[in-house]
Order: sequence, then structure tokens, then C-alpha cells
Amino acid sequence: MLAQDQAIVSPNIYSDPLLHSMVPLCERYSIKSMLAVRTSYQGEPNGAICLHQCDRVRQWTEDEIELIEAVAAQAGIALAQANLLEQEQRQRRELILKNTALEQTKQEAEIANQAKSDFLATMSHEIRTPMNGVIGMTTLLLDTPLTPQQRDLVETLRTSGDTLLAIVNDVLDFSKIEACSIELEETPFDVRQSVETAIDLLASKAADKNLELAYFVDAAVPTPLVGDPTRLHQILVNLISNAIKFTDAGEVNISVVARRLRSDTTPTAGHLQPQSRYAIRFTVSDTGMGIPSERLDRLFKPFSQVDSSISRVYGGTGLGLAISQRLTEMMGGRIWVESEQGQGSKFYFSIVVNASPPEFQPHSPDPISQGNLAGLRLLLVVNNTFNRHNLTSLARSWGMVVQPMSSGAAALDSVRSHAPFDGALVDTQLPDIDGLELAIALRQQPSCEALPLILLTPINRRSFIHKRIQQRSCYLTKPVKQSQFHEALTNLLHQAEPSTIEKTLEEVNPHLPSRPPLSILIAEDNIVNQKVLLQLLQRLGYEADVVSNGTEVLSALSVKSYEVILMDVQMPEMDGITATHHICRHWMANRPYIIAVTASVMQGDRDCCLKAGMNDYLSKPIRFEELAQALKKCQSRYHPYPLGLDSPGRSLPAEAPAAVDSSAARRDLLDERRIQELAAELGNDHSILMELLDCYLTETPQMLHTLQTALEHQDLTTIKSIAHTLKSSSALLGAVSFAEGCKQIERLADRVVPSALQPLIADLLATYEPLKQAMRAIVEAERTVE
Repeated sequence: MLAQDQAIVSPNIYSDPLLHSMVPLCERYSIKSMLAVRTSYQGEPNGAICLHQCDRVRQWTEDEIELIEAVAAQAGIALAQANLLEQEQRQRRELILKNTALEQTKQEAEIANQAKSDFLATMSHEIRTPMNGVIGMTTLLLDTPLTPQQRDLVETLRTSGDTLLAIVNDVLDFSKIEACSIELEETPFDVRQSVETAIDLLASKAADKNLELAYFVDAAVPTPLVGDPTRLHQILVNLISNAIKFTDAGEVNISVVARRLRSDTTPTAGHLQPQSRYAIRFTVSDTGMGIPSERLDRLFKPFSQVDSSISRVYGGTGLGLAISQRLTEMMGGRIWVESEQGQGSKFYFSIVVNASPPEFQPHSPDPISQGNLAGLRLLLVVNNTFNRHNLTSLARSWGMVVQPMSSGAAALDSVRSHAPFDGALVDTQLPDIDGLELAIALRQQPSCEALPLILLTPINRRSFIHKRIQQRSCYLTKPVKQSQFHEALTNLLHQAEPSTIEKTLEEVNPHLPSRPPLSILIAEDNIVNQKVLLQLLQRLGYEADVVSNGTEVLSALSVKSYEVILMDVQMPEMDGITATHHICRHWMANRPYIIAVTASVMQGDRDCCLKAGMNDYLSKPIRFEELAQALKKCQSRYHPYPLGLDSPGRSLPAEAPAAVDSSAARRDLLDERRIQELAAELGNDHSILMELLDCYLTETPQMLHTLQTALEHQDLTTIKSIAHTLKSSSALLGAVSFAEGCKQIERLADRVVPSALQPLIADLLATYEPLKQAMRAIVEAERTVE
């Protein structure tokens, strides 16, 4: 029956041989005749219909047989559909249960992820807040007179603080990557500047280990490109720092090349040509100890180290390379390493960037690319291959004719056998001769007596220019930036006023006489952070009022107008964001410049502050240079003209009172106008001014004695520190010539031998006596008036 769709007919079951074995069962139920047929769907049985005649034997007719077969066919279809419906409903119920469980799991994951983010944000804030005090106070302490032992202890403390901060940043960055909350920027940048900035950050660390940092950027690398320079900088710093850590002698070299990628689209009529894309390939190589092949797989694993034993020499979280790998992948590239134990390592990584669109291209020629060096002949003597190739490539890109050499002997042979050179760049570290000796030897060659010279020296070995080559000479520290190299060549070869030392960035003078005062309010609930900000502002020549929450900010604004507010974000009673909203609504006409000062550095924190109406953003721990730069923006907003100039909305200062002593000599020693300006900044409270002068006259002799002692012990670090402190306090009180002498000593302290500073310090000591008399005259005159 189950094998076919035709019905099985049995008029008498007792005589049917197929049912012989079933007779006892049929007798039990009094079955005499039977008609049976299967139900099926698409050839597969899914049931059966059986008709039993129990009162008599029955002869089944053809109509009855056809009818039951037709009913079975329809029943088979109905049963199949019912089964399908039941299966669909069951699957739907299961799907609903699975979706419900999945949604619940998703919500739990989101809650856990949010809790993790909140925890990291809170921990970051809580760690950064005391770190702001540690790093800020040690920075200030380093600017005070310290013994060599004290300075070493403070510098160790500062380094430890920076290390802890780096660990916190690594953990935060990795958590952001894990949570997919990092968004890449798309801004124009210069690859060479990115490399130079990363090297600048780590140059002193490499110099401490006597490592030579060198780099080469291929001329085919286009500029500007469009990508994320911040994340590129982070990758470079991680890899270069890693190379320095594991290299105890030799070199760390960085090279950059570019490859143009094939476009996925073809330009068509009416459409612009597709934007060019490049794969930028970076190599960071070192001459360190190398990595065993069996440990290479640990390099890019989070919280994993090549040497994880308890006796390991090199510490760290093991996150730097893992973060770099994730970032390169996000930027369309990859990272890999080649290493052999005892032979050093080579880390490679690539990123994919776009060529800069026309709107980002410079409209005016770059001054560095101008042809004022074209055709000039340059002898370039550099030992390191990367530095030699880099400087040669740069000079040739400016149209110069370059003769690169790697040794002193080859350089002397070239000078004797070739046409005269217009200038020479000499590395002080050469394999066969000291660079300074080579420079002297070059000047002794015929027609080379006035050869312009650039000496290339390590950052921690800034030696003085020998008197026999001092004219038309300067030196640069390795590795040389493009702008520094071009400026040095231009100044020397075109007989501009030469500098005998490396030209440095303009220092931030803590007490510039021409700086107009800013009215500043500090909103910060942490007492240590209040002190740090007050001291940093004092170094910059500013004073400030302090409040501890947003409610007090609004109260302070209601009684006094402030130009700048340094606003902490997380404060009790009223936070900084809420306070900023109130200020934007109620102080629209005279709204202060609000700078967010926060330890929160999670994704979106900066945007949240700016959307609230804040003008700028500083993350803790506050760096002196960053604060100075932020206040510089405020300065240009509120005081676009220096003091003493007739500017819109600003009246000329009142005429200063007549000086007590008007002799020419005293005017040269003491700028009394500056003293009057300082008195005005102090609210014309002459008692405070007299206290400052008394303090200066008490402390300066002690500091000068320390300066002399440091000179006797050849302690250049202390000399520089004392000169810096005296320069600041002297400039504040109008001792212009004395401050200038201190500034000169400070600038030369780490670039010359101690004996070269002796005449400058002697002049400083001689200048102090008449300065002291002039200041005492002012103090006595003031006391007489009182």
C-alpha cells in the first residue's frame, strides 16, 4: 500500500493471503472487509486511509475505489501543506527566539562596551589629573636652580611621568581601535614633514644612546598628499621608538618611497579625471640585536613582548606595534618585519593616500623651491648613507651641483682635482678623520681659504666652531631638516649675515615686555591643577583668578569681564560644558575665549567641547608650549597691536612718571618704563613691586655664585638653567642688557665648551654691580616717597 498510489482492495480478509498473519487481530476488531490507500505528495507517502467493513463481507465497487483514491490524493496535498505550515511556524518561532536572544546579547554587549568606554574615560581622567600635577610641577621645578644630583632626580621623575602617560595613551588607543571608534582624518600633509617631526621627537633619546638617526625621502614622493598625518605620526613614532629601544649601538634609518596605484575608473566625457592614489612605503631599519625567528609572531600581538621572561631587559606594554598594525590596515596598507638575530631588524609598512586636489595645492611658489641655489657647486661629506642620499637629493632638487663623499680622504682628493666648490657640508663623524680637522684642512687648500662651511654634528655633541674656520661657517644637528639645510646654504653661499651656531626656534619668553595683559579666569576643581596652571601662566607673564566649578564661573563673570577662561570640563555642581552653554546664551556681546582643559581624551571629547561653544581644547597634562600657543591665539584676537601703538579700541599708555635717576648709563642698565608697566599690571601696588625688587636683589647674588661654581665644575646643565632663570626675572624687572647677557649664555650653554662661556659670565658679573645700584636707588626713592 505505501509503495503505490493505487488502493488495495480486500473483500474478505480471511481468504486474502496477504492478510493471513493479521487474521487474529482482525477477528479481535470484527473486521471482515478492508479498502486501503496511501496519501502522498510528490511521490512521498505521508499517511494512509483505511475503510473497514465489520458487519459483513463487502465487495468494493469501482466508484468507491476511485473515490477513495481521489480523496487520498487531495488529503496527501493537504497534509503536505499542513506540514509545511507547521514547519514554517516552528521556524518562525525559533527565529523570533533567536532574534530576541541576539538583540538581548547585542544590548548586553553595547552596555558592556559602553561601561568599558566609560571606565576607560573615567580612569583616563583620574590618571591624567594627578599626572598633570606631576609633569607640570616637574617642568616648573626644572626651571629653578638645582644641584646636578637634584636635576638628575627631577629629570628621572619627569621621564617616568612621560612613560606612564605614554602607557595610558597606548591603552586608550587600543581600546578605541577595538571598539571601532577611531575615525581617520582626510587632510593635506607633507610626508617629509611627518618624518622630520617624528625624528625630532625622538632625536634626544637616540642621542642618549649614541645612535645616529638618519632618513631619506625619495624625490618621487608627491606632496602634499591627503590622509591622516596624526595617525601616520603615531605609527612612525612607535616604530622608531621601538628601533631605538632595541639598538645599543649604530644607526636607526628611515626611508620613504612611493608607488602610484592604478585607477579603478576611467575618465569619461564630462567627468573629471579620477583622483590619483599612492601607496607610500616606509622602512625603519636598525643595527640592533635582531629578533629570533621563533619570536617574530609575538611582535604584533596585543600585550605581548618578544622577551616576556621575568629577566627581560626591555619593558613596555607590548601595544605599540599592535596599534601600528591596526592603524596601517585602517589606512589601506599593511605592516611586516624582517629580522635576523644579531643583524638588526627592518620594519616595513605602507599606507594608501590620495594625491592632493587642486584646491589644496599652493598658489604661490614655495620659497625653498626657488632657484637661488641653482648652479652652485657643493661638496658634501657625510658618512651615513641615508643622510648622504637625503641631503644630496635635496641639494640637487634646488639645482645645485653636488659631489657626495663618504670619507675625508676622498673629499680632500676631490677638492684638489676638481673645479672650486662654492661651499662644503662636512659631517663631524667620519670614519678616517675628525670632521673639524677636515674642515680646517679644506680651508688650507688653495683657493679655499674662504670656503663656506656647514658642520654636521650629533645633537648631543654640539661643539664650538673652531676660531680658524669661524668666518662664513655654521653647524647643523643631525638629521637635518629640509628648511634648515636650505636656510643654511642660502645664508652662507649668498653671504648673508652668517650664524656661528645652529639657528633654533624662537623661545617662548616668559616675561615679554611688549605683551599686553590678558584677563584670565581658571575654572578647575583640583587644587594641584590650579597651582600648575597658575605657575605656567606666571611663566608666560600672566596672572589669573581661580574658581572651582561652573557656578562660580558664572558668578565671577557677573562681576568682572574676562577675556580668557581655562575651563575644566568635569567639575562639581556645574560642569564646564553646562557653564559654557550659559555663557553662550547670556554673554553673547562680550563672550570670553573659552579653552577646554580636560583629562578626557576619548573619541568625540574635543568635538563635544567645540560644539558646546568652546574655542579651543587642551588635554591634560598641560604642556607649557601648548598653553603658550593657545594663549597666543587669544592674544591676536584681543590685542592685535603691541603695547605703545595706537590701535583701534586701545588708548596710548599714560606718560610714565619722571625717573629718579636719568643718567644715560642707568638707562642702558634698567628700562624704567618696563618697571612702570609692571607696576600698572600689579594694580599700581608699589609694595608688591618693591617686594619683587628686594627678592631679585637677594636671590641674584646667590644664583651668580652658583653660576660661577658650575663654570668651575664645567656643569653646562646648571649654567643653562641659572641663565634661563636670571633671564626671565631680569627681563620682568626691566634689566634689559643683563637679561640679554643671560640669554646669550643660555643659548650657547649646550653648544660650546665651558671655557668659551668664561668671558660671557665675567661680563655678566661685571654688569650686575651697577644694575644692583640702579635698582637699589629705585627702592630707596620709593621708600623715601612713602
